[in-house]
Amino acid sequence: MRLLADVKITVQRWCEQLGATLRHILTDLCSTLQSPQLDALSADERQQIHEQGLLLESDLKALIRELMMYEGQTEDLATLCDLPVEAGGRFRNLTQDLGCLKVQVERIQLKVQILQQVLQSLQLTSAEELLFAALSRSNEPIEMADLRQMAAELTDTDFWQALQGLHGKRRLRLHCERIAGGISS
Repeated sequence: MRLLADVKITVQRWCEQLGATLRHILTDLCSTLQSPQLDALSADERQQIHEQGLLLESDLKALIRELMMYEGQTEDLATLCDLPVEAGGRFRNLTQDLGCLKVQVERIQLKVQILQQVLQSLQLTSAEELLFAALSRSNEPIEMADLRQMAAELTDTDFWQALQGLHGKRRLRLHCERIAGGISS
């Protein structure tokens, strides 16, 4: 029974990792498609990126639905135990299907990265270059206040515009996190 429980946990973790990767790719794709920097491209380039992005978004959502189906199978002990010696079996099919799904995820991730490269190739302004250089001094995520101090030579307006520009050109990712409780009345 312990081996079965370990197998179940391992397959479920694999599904969780695939799900996290899919959500991350979808977030990156949406950020790319909503970037104000797309306005710097020609109408044809914008249209092409938009069309490719919508196809990729559809593919990602289909993979997420497919993964949800496989996640349901990881709860089925009969599936996890169905591994005949001669070949086949529901467990072997499940692991093969998950392997194929992983390959599809990697292909879509590459296509999203190619779309992002169009924005990443846009020229940085001098303020963006300065902010990007400051950000490059750290290999770890950095607090906004620390980044602001590292780019003290920029005015507040230039700092925020550069931050927005770098995000739009897909050179950085912004995360917001609540650090205090809600406001009480």
